[in-house]
Amino acid sequence: MADIRRRIRRIQQRNAGNIPVRVFRDRLNPLEVYSEDEIFSRYRFRPNSIEIIVRLVSGDLARDTRRSQPLPPLLCVLVTLQFLATGAHYIVIGDVHGLSASSVCRAVRQVVRFFARLGQQRTAMRADSQRCKSEFYAIAGKMMSF
Repeated sequence: MADIRRRIRRIQQRNAGNIPVRVFRDRLNPLEVYSEDEIFSRYRFRPNSIEIIVRLVSGDLARDTRRSQPLPPLLCVLVTLQFLATGAHYIVIGDVHGLSASSVCRAVRQVVRFFARLGQQRTAMRADSQRCKSEFYAIAGKMMSF
């Protein structure tokens, strides 16, 4: 009974304007808003490349939550690419995309960790390191010193 009265009071306060109502901002898709050159100057990648990265990352970044609105994988990738391209502070990048600094931090951490795992899977070093060194020194015009 007390719970019902508390809920009724809360609804009345909200209607009176005493309790602020949460507003979710509509985040624009920069890939649709900006031209290809503007996207490249902001993120250092072309839109096609960004879409490929989003497809790779989307399985790891998609979160199912009933509590709030999670960041879409596209926005996580764009925030991370802008951070890596400019080196700006989280607050600055958050202001550009309408996010908090902590959300930017979490997005950057998740995407960079995915890139690190992907790099370990897809990057292989040559087995013949001596031959690789000699070829490098031949190209660079340096004397070989082993």
